[in-house]
Amino acid sequence: MKTPDALAGELAEEMSELVRSEIDLALARRGPELRVLGIELGWAVAAGTAGLLAVAALSWSAVRVLDLMVRPWVAPLIVAAGWACLGALAFWPKSPRHLFARLATDGSTSTLVTAEHRTDAAKEAVRVTAERLAIAMAHETAERAVVDRASATAHEVDVLVRDIVSMLAAPGRVLVSRFGGPPH
Repeated sequence: MKTPDALAGELAEEMSELVRSEIDLALARRGPELRVLGIELGWAVAAGTAGLLAVAALSWSAVRVLDLMVRPWVAPLIVAAGWACLGALAFWPKSPRHLFARLATDGSTSTLVTAEHRTDAAKEAVRVTAERLAIAMAHETAERAVVDRASATAHEVDVLVRDIVSMLAAPGRVLVSRFGGPPH
């Protein structure tokens, strides 16, 4: 039977394994989703950058063309007003825009099942070790109680023996003190 200290160390190791398996399980459950989200985000950043460059080039071209038709200070105002109208239409409440289209994920079921089994096994190991630790601590407490009780009993027996010896020796002390003791 292992000592409580050894079982506490084993329990700490098993708790660590349980935490690791819980993290793996969370990754197995959410990993495909996060991967798709990362890919979508990358494409969105690339599209946004390309769109921004296209808008800048288009705006510059529009200002240059309008410079030929209107006064030069009016051309940038017309282009800015056009972009403001387009921006207002993009946020129109009745025409929702979806930046990311959700792709169907086929979460790897074998990875998920493996992670679930590993987590369940870690939970069971923690439960078993915790029970063994509780039993070992109960045994140690009982042993300490027996040792403490035996020590208390030995002390009581010692006191009792001294009292009996003292009572048995008392008549002899009385006789010695009445009929003379050792010469002074």
